[in-house]
Amino acid sequence: MKIMALMRTSIFLVGAASLAFSGALSAKEGDTEIDRADPSAGKAVYQKNCAACHGADGKGALPGTSDFATSDRLFGQGWEVVFRHVSGEHPSPDSPPMPMPPRGGKADLTDQDLWNVLAYIRQAFRKGK
Repeated sequence: MKIMALMRTSIFLVGAASLAFSGALSAKEGDTEIDRADPSAGKAVYQKNCAACHGADGKGALPGTSDFATSDRLFGQGWEVVFRHVSGEHPSPDSPPMPMPPRGGKADLTDQDLWNVLAYIRQAFRKGK
């Protein structure tokens, strides 16, 4: 009898701990920089600073710029990686002599501006991916 009660208690505690742990994880999902960013503000920054090279439609206006809707080469690595590429210089694999300058060459763009732009890209071109 004691063994059965002990087993039920153990199973209950393991189950409760699992639920608590999964709840803690899901509470953090959606609580990332990109989730807190403002796509509307990002759209204005994108149109003013990014569209000349990347196109108003995100399909790439210049050779070597990716189509944001279909390119998973960079986007598939996660938004933190994309942010690091946008905030610091990275060469374009399709056009090595044409690297994207840090912050698109706009040193006055803040980290929040960049996150807002990425939130806009995710919403407008990546369809929430």
